[in-house]
Amino acid sequence: MTGVSVEHPRCPYCHDAIQPQQVKTPCMTCMAWHHTACAEEHERCAACGDRTAEGRSQRAVPRSRRVRHTAFHSLLENWREICASAARFASRGDLLDISHSHRGGEGMVVVWHGAGGKRPPPGCAEVAYRRFDSRLASWDELFQATAAFAAEVAPNVISISHSAKGRRGVVIVWYWA
Repeated sequence: MTGVSVEHPRCPYCHDAIQPQQVKTPCMTCMAWHHTACAEEHERCAACGDRTAEGRSQRAVPRSRRVRHTAFHSLLENWREICASAARFASRGDLLDISHSHRGGEGMVVVWHGAGGKRPPPGCAEVAYRRFDSRLASWDELFQATAAFAAEVAPNVISISHSAKGRRGVVIVWYWA
């Protein structure tokens, strides 16, 4: 007897498979399944655009008090592009935090935004970043270089995030410019 392969539906927002045990939400218009967290974040069906896919728990929180996240992800060769896109998005003014990570073969930057978002300091208009990569340095040298740069742009530092994939490390300083 051969094994049976089961194809799970994919969330039209994040494109990950929806496993049977995961919390999911259907669009009542086109019946596309979404992860409930994806439906709540996108606030509409990612397949047809209808707003009936919005999760019930999200509706109970007034829009002015919601905290949301927007993820920017791509292949690792495109770090510059996803960081630049995330910085442009974060510059709009309701920024809470920015972080990054490796996810499988992808790099991901997440912008947390919404209620209580930070406004830029006087004289600053946009979010900028500087990326440090350990290809040619040890972790200690990487962190020292990062700390030296962060000291130069303080107090405009928003956050410092780091990730590792194998022996390679990436540290990003996010700051108001």
